[in-house]
Amino acid sequence: MKTTSWRSIVVIIVLLVAVVYLLPTLQMVVNKMDQPTLWPKKKINLGLDLQGGMHLVLEVDTDKAVENTVNRTYDELRGFVKQNHIRIKGLRQTNATSIILTLRDDADVSQAKGLISDEFRDYTVTNTKVDGSETVKMVLKSAEIDQVKKMAAEKALMKIRNRVDEYGAREPDIRPQGEKRIIVQLPGVIDAEKARNEIGRTGNLEFKLVDDVGDL
Repeated sequence: MKTTSWRSIVVIIVLLVAVVYLLPTLQMVVNKMDQPTLWPKKKINLGLDLQGGMHLVLEVDTDKAVENTVNRTYDELRGFVKQNHIRIKGLRQTNATSIILTLRDDADVSQAKGLISDEFRDYTVTNTKVDGSETVKMVLKSAEIDQVKKMAAEKALMKIRNRVDEYGAREPDIRPQGEKRIIVQLPGVIDAEKARNEIGRTGNLEFKLVDDVGDL
């Protein structure tokens, strides 16, 4: 008797639990609702394959990030040579990763090279003669190039996540693909043009020195 009694109780409890969990479904079917109001009403989040949405592939221009880094060095270098009295005839950026200083005839090549090497440690500094003039060439090191590209991709990923949060998309899927691509999936997004404009707009990350002493 005891065994039969316990079995009956267990069966009744299971049936009651099943009925409770079926009530929201029955409510949706009878009242033609998208989401139940009865407990439990937790809704399963559907992905792109079930409810549609947007799939974006964004690419980070990491080469431009490297070029911008060298551009900033070029600006810093102009002030550095004046401050350290390095006598130059010209200063130019030859490509995305290199800068060349053409020294005056009476300039101390070894001193100029040493000062620049100590200050700009992310660059390989060499000296040679070009058209009879002494020059100092600076080339951004490969390790630093990789670091700049990696940082640019990470910052872009963080920026995209912030933009998606601001846009208000529910259950977005944002993840990197390879070295410079970002995959963005927005289930259920209706205004595709607005989402594309808000999330995919071009951004530029800049670092600038601030003069805390001078009078602005």
